[in-house]
Amino acid sequence: MNGDCDQNPRLEIQVEIKDDPKNATLTLLSPSRQKTREPEQQQSPVACPPVPPDDGQAPCLRRSSTVRSSFDIESLPTFIDPHRGLRHQRSVISSLGSVHDVYCIQETLGTGGFGIVTKVEEQDTGVEFALKSIPVDKVKDPEIFRRELNIARRLKHPHIVQLHHTFEDTEAYHLVMDICYGGDFLRRMRKSCRVGSDGTMRGGLLPDDIERYMGQMLSGVAYLHHYRLAHRDIKPENYLLEEEDEGSALKLTDFGLARSFTPGCKMLSKVGSVGYVAPEVVSSADGYDAKCDIWSLGVTSCVISIAAKPFSGHTLRDYIRSTRKGSDVLKDDRWLDHPDNIKTVIGQMLSRDPNSRPHAKALLAAHDWLRGGQMSCPPITYPSDRCCTVQ
Repeated sequence: MNGDCDQNPRLEIQVEIKDDPKNATLTLLSPSRQKTREPEQQQSPVACPPVPPDDGQAPCLRRSSTVRSSFDIESLPTFIDPHRGLRHQRSVISSLGSVHDVYCIQETLGTGGFGIVTKVEEQDTGVEFALKSIPVDKVKDPEIFRRELNIARRLKHPHIVQLHHTFEDTEAYHLVMDICYGGDFLRRMRKSCRVGSDGTMRGGLLPDDIERYMGQMLSGVAYLHHYRLAHRDIKPENYLLEEEDEGSALKLTDFGLARSFTPGCKMLSKVGSVGYVAPEVVSSADGYDAKCDIWSLGVTSCVISIAAKPFSGHTLRDYIRSTRKGSDVLKDDRWLDHPDNIKTVIGQMLSRDPNSRPHAKALLAAHDWLRGGQMSCPPITYPSDRCCTVQ
């Protein structure tokens, strides 16, 4: 099912860090209390590339069904980018009429605080999709909502939920997306309990499944980062299973906190989900880069491995303090049944120093088991200069 209700508190844009023992989240600043940001200080005499607008639109896109300019598409192997580029935003049809004119509503898949997800069938083709309907009054910031849509319109990857059609009426926004019959990944975790080698009950997937899913998650994130997009809210609840069977593929969803970025420039907004957010997102005054997604992938990989988050705390401050353990969490007895190759990669993703944390593409290049034996990645280089910051 495509019900994607969050199970973790999510940090919101423009926030003030406060301890909330009940929810361990952040508190919104009212408009009157939000401080005017001081002018950014240039950290290097090297000119910074233009900052992409905070509506999710990447720079230098040309009109075509697939965006091929401005990015080095040839440097990505087909298992990371099988469709060779981004879609143009106009490849997703936007309609002002009734969704019922095109799709037949079949059944409810899930409900949440931001709307309802139903299974629909396209009248002309009989193809099934998921329809996410969001009441207009639930969209508190239309600009942020449009930014999410602008990003989703351009994505086409086997491990990312694809947007196909949008409708808007006086009552709700309707998003027609890939249907994922297997539901959210967290539900799969609840069914994974088994007896470990020491006779105690353990959770988590078997090593073969962990390797496959880690490769799929890294492939999708490598695709996003290559095209200068950061998700910023990676967690098991935001992955859906394409089918109900055991070998089903994963698809990443919920781009509500995603944004485009410029390599070498920092992001500042303190966003993410407590328990998964990278420590530098919350605690670094200098900002952070897209490697915040790699940390969240590391935590997610722990959850699918042992059915438990590696870092915890009753408050946000406690959580950040617990992240100081870094990869030492892998020394827990619950990891006795897991092979070293899995623990090595997760340990690299949980490096507390973002500069030591590998990029998704670099991990795929270094470990062929993450690629399922597919072709190796070409060498990878990234700019190291940091000369400006963005929200």
